[in-house]
Amino acid sequence: MTTLLHVGEPRRDDLNPHPAVPRAILEGPRITLEPLTLAHLFQDGDSSATPTTTPLAARLFQLSSVDYDAYEHMPFGPFPDPPALAAYFHIYAGTNPTRQGFLIRDRASGQYIGHIAYLDPRHGDLARAVEIGAIWVAKQAHGLRVASEATYLLLAYAFDTLGFARVEWKCHHENKASRSAAESVGLVYEGTFRKHMYMKGHWRHSVWLAMVDDDWPAAAAKLVARLSDAPPLRLGAATAADC
Repeated sequence: MTTLLHVGEPRRDDLNPHPAVPRAILEGPRITLEPLTLAHLFQDGDSSATPTTTPLAARLFQLSSVDYDAYEHMPFGPFPDPPALAAYFHIYAGTNPTRQGFLIRDRASGQYIGHIAYLDPRHGDLARAVEIGAIWVAKQAHGLRVASEATYLLLAYAFDTLGFARVEWKCHHENKASRSAAESVGLVYEGTFRKHMYMKGHWRHSVWLAMVDDDWPAAAAKLVARLSDAPPLRLGAATAADC
């Protein structure tokens, strides 16, 4: 049988490995990105057996599934209750190397106000790419460039520290806000995958955008300037769920 893989080349399972993204707390001018852990979601820090969810899980449920539907254009959510949210987001809490979630926390008040994640990291011989996704921000923080600051922090960590060459972004073809957010931080439209997935009773065409490391220095300078005059969040004191 003919093969294109010759002796001396990497094994097939090494061509595009999915190493877990190293966890780090990332701090911006107004927000902190805190790596999501099971302890954020479950009182015993474990989603096995019959877990009890935390007050924070209840807060995340309130912010993203009650105050508004943060998951309208995502293939998951909204969730019927905090346990359902926690059960789903455990895959973003360090249990799956293809997902690493970060909670968005307002530095001034200490409140948790959203979520953002790295998805599908590839750091091998054929690719050095990672996707940013699963983004939502609390309704009271809309219009304050929170998502832009969170995306900037993940872009900087991906390019400057982790050595990725490419950062990707996918969104539902009807999610104009997501595409606009991606383009506002410098990601470039690369095409649309038609009928990419069937979700919530209809076909989703996925819009793909990306930034490569060659783009990053200029994009970073523009983002820093854009965020330098971002308004303060002024969200009030943290609740018990944020502690």
